[in-house]
Amino acid sequence: MSQAARDPALPDPGRRVAGAHAVIRRADGRVLLSFRVSPPGWELPGGHVARAEAPAATVVREVREEVGCEISVDRLTGTYTFRGLRHSRDAVFLARLGAGTPSRSREVLALMWADPDRLPPGLFPWFHQRIRDAVAPPHRDRRPVHRVQAVGAAEVLRHGLQLAHAAAAAARRGAGRGLRRRPGA
Repeated sequence: MSQAARDPALPDPGRRVAGAHAVIRRADGRVLLSFRVSPPGWELPGGHVARAEAPAATVVREVREEVGCEISVDRLTGTYTFRGLRHSRDAVFLARLGAGTPSRSREVLALMWADPDRLPPGLFPWFHQRIRDAVAPPHRDRRPVHRVQAVGAAEVLRHGLQLAHAAAAAARRGAGRGLRRRPGA
């Protein structure tokens, strides 16, 4: 069994975690979102957990690779199991920005600091609840939540329509100006 599966900080430590994401929060309360290449959409920085990797280590590595900065992980805020078209489990961590400035990469077309109460169209639907859980005041016992999230045809279609609408609106506004790309990325 991998280290990721044995992580005692996770609810149901015997079940493997496939993904790890960071809710990186600034002092003004905004959270960092990245627009991924494929499939296209806004999401939290993060990625796939390697077999011998702890989810907290994954999120630090993935943020460094995707957005070029270091983070400090504060705590696990929740684990989320998909039901429907996907059948995997993710861990979400609250984190603070460390060294470096977030910037685009080969995997990330755009970055934004978003108000958790005004998340952008085109955000993958399962991230809304994950962000709400992470920015909510912690429970008295500080235990992470566990939620089952539906990922069915309706959620995928709704996401696609929101993304198409957001892309058309961005094209009308001339979005994309002023975004930085890391040298060599």
